[in-house]
Amino acid sequence: MYIHLDCDEYEPDLMIRDPETGIHSILRMVPPREIKYFFTFGDHHIRVAKDQPFQNNVSNNEMDIHNDLKVNIPRLNYIEILHAAKSLITEEFMNKMAVKPRPGLKYPTQRIRPKTPWDLNNSIFARYRSDTEAVLNE
Repeated sequence: MYIHLDCDEYEPDLMIRDPETGIHSILRMVPPREIKYFFTFGDHHIRVAKDQPFQNNVSNNEMDIHNDLKVNIPRLNYIEILHAAKSLITEEFMNKMAVKPRPGLKYPTQRIRPKTPWDLNNSIFARYRSDTEAVLNE
């Protein structure tokens, strides 16, 4: 399952599933403002969390979520991240911090689903007929 944050231009960020609870989670550092987000899983099935605040996507534009894949997202979840009046960051806090402002690799390095081996019968070339005199004269 992936989360798509507007502060990352909706690029997918892989969430890790806890095998005991079945809950997907990720630790992220985000800017202090309203953050809009949605989730995808499988072959880009789009979901918003019903137990979290959501709003209609007023732009109604297709969003580019990864590698020029454009989708229409009718609703988005959101959360308001407030800016603290005083800094809470101390040296001790920095040493214990589990997340970094810019995470590294966001996509798995290997496919989650094994790639189906190429087969002529399942390809776009399955019905291809070679050029022969008979075919050219049809």
